[in-house]
Amino acid sequence: HQMQTQGLLPNKHTFLHILAACAGHNAISKGKLMHALTLSTGLVSDLVLECAIVNMYGKCGDVYEARKMFNSMSDHNVISWNAMISAYAQQGQSSNALVLFWKMLQQGFEPSKVTFVSLLDACASDLMIDEAMLMHAYIASSSFEADSVVGTSLVNIYGKCGMVNDALMVFEMMSERNVICWNAIIASYANGSGKDVDMLMKLYVEMQEECFLPDKVTFISVLHGCANPSFLYEGRKLHARFISCEEIKKDIIFYTALVDMYGKCGSLEEAEDIFNQIEEQNIVSWTALISVCAHHGDEKKSHHLYKQMHQEGVYSHKS
Repeated sequence: HQMQTQGLLPNKHTFLHILAACAGHNAISKGKLMHALTLSTGLVSDLVLECAIVNMYGKCGDVYEARKMFNSMSDHNVISWNAMISAYAQQGQSSNALVLFWKMLQQGFEPSKVTFVSLLDACASDLMIDEAMLMHAYIASSSFEADSVVGTSLVNIYGKCGMVNDALMVFEMMSERNVICWNAIIASYANGSGKDVDMLMKLYVEMQEECFLPDKVTFISVLHGCANPSFLYEGRKLHARFISCEEIKKDIIFYTALVDMYGKCGSLEEAEDIFNQIEEQNIVSWTALISVCAHHGDEKKSHHLYKQMHQEGVYSHKS
């Protein structure tokens, strides 16, 4: 606005930056205003700008306007297809994302790794393993199978579906690894039907041997994997190891994971002690402590904590 008061007209690059800002801050009303201004300046026919508008609507959750813009484009490229597929994926419309992908192929466009990551993340949110395996087969015929970003998305969905052997196979094929893909494979062994604490700990050690420092996500996954009475000793060792990390020393998510781990390992006193160390308790930390008490059949304690939570002004949305 200040730019225009000084008599300077916005150009394509001005709008690209502002549309990106609107997308990043979910500012759809301002994004719509920018869209209207591109129409008045005659810039909307620019393919790059049109892709940015589709992306903005998608990131702001308005897939109807995103698709309307996408359909009105005089031309398409892989970026515009990716923007629309990503818009559907981010809003949980996995089926629409997949339909658009097949349409993209029919029209002769070659998918990029961004296409596959969006589709795999969409499949993961709805546990659409058959569709993900079909994507994997297509990826295997491309040059992206060893890519760490695509590989991480594959590891993520296989892990979520309990197919840890497939997750590990993909992980081992990666040409390069980073903390994110290590976290994905560790989470695969920490969660659900794929839980395997021995393998989890093995991977945790290997990660450090390959000079990758665990972060908060790593710690929480490993603690979650140890949330079993058979692994209380390992959980305590991890607690002692993690507590020295400055990044997570006062992190409420980490402390909540500790409460859950100790509680599910049967050590309710330690769970409550950790809970009392949390400086700003929230609904998640309260729920963790209440849940572990209920898990061990201590209904009296659960009800007492529930009342105490309300007395301290902490309420769930459903209360």
